Amino acid sequence: MSDVRLGVCGLGLIGSSLVRATGPQNAVVMDPSPSASDAMRALGATVVDSLSGFTSCDVIALAAPTAVNSALLAELMDVGPRVPTFDLGSVKEPILEVWRSDPSFPFVGTHPMAGSERSGAAAGDADLFRGSAWPVVVAPDTDAAALSAVVDVILSTGARVAFEDVSPDPVNDIPVADPVGVLEVLRSLTDTGSAIVGRTGDTVTVTVVQEG
Repeated sequence: MSDVRLGVCGLGLIGSSLVRATGPQNAVVMDPSPSASDAMRALGATVVDSLSGFTSCDVIALAAPTAVNSALLAELMDVGPRVPTFDLGSVKEPILEVWRSDPSFPFVGTHPMAGSERSGAAAGDADLFRGSAWPVVVAPDTDAAALSAVVDVILSTGARVAFEDVSPDPVNDIPVADPVGVLEVLRSLTDTGSAIVGRTGDTVTVTVVQEG
């Protein structure tokens, strides 16, 4: 992650842990809490007060509450920057609904399966995600380059990527060598499918499912 500039919106436990795990010196962060911002600034992160401050970022992570993430995504889709963006919220449908209004935007829904009994920026831990599953939603309109960029960020934290969708009835199981191939397999097999994908080392196994 040394050459990737990561923007992080929201500096609670998850957001501040992501900053620590990926390297504060390459992070641009935003949070309404002065104490949270000060804590990340002390670690070497750049603090901004609006999304316009994220123009230097290669990837943006939305780590605020679900409603806030949805509003931030809508703003990014409207005025940019249009760079690979992912959320870290536990509820996916509201933000996916926002994204569906412009699926050309390079957004990927995710949800790290990690946590702590503590909260806030002071509780952030660089090892919070290490060894844990990190589900990623793959849809037919998911941008391949965005997916690859988000996977790289997730893997840099030590987490295990698990691409998934709630659609039933898997119809095909195909090993793929890299995450970008996930999209190619999905698009070649169905126009209405999604995928449940597992990753072990450098191998991604794609289970394509038909919706409806």
